[in-house]
Amino acid sequence: MENQKLKLPLDENIRFGLSDLDDLLGILLGEGGCPWDKEQTLESLKKYLLEECYEAAEAIENNDMGNLCEELGDVLFQLVFISRLAENNSFSMGDVIDRVCRKMVSRHTHIFGDETITDSKAVEAVWEKNKKKEKEYKSLYDKLNSIPVGMPALMRAEKVLGKAQEKNADRDECINQAINYLESIRNGNNETNMEDIGNLLLSVTNISLQMQINAEFALTNALKTYINKFENIEDY
Repeated sequence: MENQKLKLPLDENIRFGLSDLDDLLGILLGEGGCPWDKEQTLESLKKYLLEECYEAAEAIENNDMGNLCEELGDVLFQLVFISRLAENNSFSMGDVIDRVCRKMVSRHTHIFGDETITDSKAVEAVWEKNKKKEKEYKSLYDKLNSIPVGMPALMRAEKVLGKAQEKNADRDECINQAINYLESIRNGNNETNMEDIGNLLLSVTNISLQMQINAEFALTNALKTYINKFENIEDY
């Protein structure tokens, strides 16, 4: 039977839960449901999941708690939607919840096991050790290669460099490398410039990592400042 909560007009006194969201997706994707929702696939929903995550991150950046509540709801909707589409072939939302709970328990051996730690840095080491055991990484290459290619390149670069322990590299050396790439770009051609620009961006990301500055956020803030310069310019 359809969930009686999901009828218009909505009762202002009721409060929906996760099971109601699952029921809602069942109705939207079921017989007589929404044509657009029923046309969606795992592939088509990727962009919506990313968009909603970025909107939630922006709400955090703006310290907008009201908007954050709404955006997190949109993220949750996408998660349940995707789980519903995968249900016929691979897994259900229940499997998703079960798996993440098991992962969090097994990764926090200092809480749920016999491991002893002293500070948050030690927690990172424990997490990585348990992840390596769980994922059965054979080499550093396996570890770095597991970082999703679909990530924004700047974010992925930071993650790769961090896991490769490049944050322990000499900052002055990295700055000199960046200067050398700039000189090479000045004197180069289109064939060599693409590689040099890539290496330059990687060097700058490495410098940012060593300074404990999030490169993705730094670029986002710089873009915001740049765009604001055009606020009072009407003609373009």
